[in-house]
Amino acid sequence: MHIAHANDIPSTENPCKTSIEELIKNPSHYHKRRVLITGFISFQFEGHEIYINQNRLWLHLFTGPPYTEEEIIKDLDKINAFRKIFEGKFVSLVGTFDQNNSGHFGLWPAGLRDITGIQLEKSH
Repeated sequence: MHIAHANDIPSTENPCKTSIEELIKNPSHYHKRRVLITGFISFQFEGHEIYINQNRLWLHLFTGPPYTEEEIIKDLDKINAFRKIFEGKFVSLVGTFDQNNSGHFGLWPAGLRDITGIQLEKSH
């Protein structure tokens, strides 16, 4: 995953602009589709998420499974770097919606994987 402006995402990916609320209401319509959403981001331990009010989606940020020790260290370094820039901030994010990825202990209604862009936005 890299930090990129939403406008810099290659046009071949054509993300569908939608909302977290819409993804939660109609998960089968968006399953495995590239989406562009906005919300506040959190990189808490075992709780990476993007949210608006009470609506939250899991952010799948790790490489595996299976995980090697080297991959885990690399992923944690990446997450810590993102935390310094984006924690608690309002962002736009591009990723693939997965209605079956409910995160750590299944605490989220769905999630995003293959995240290719995160951009700071003006306050919500």
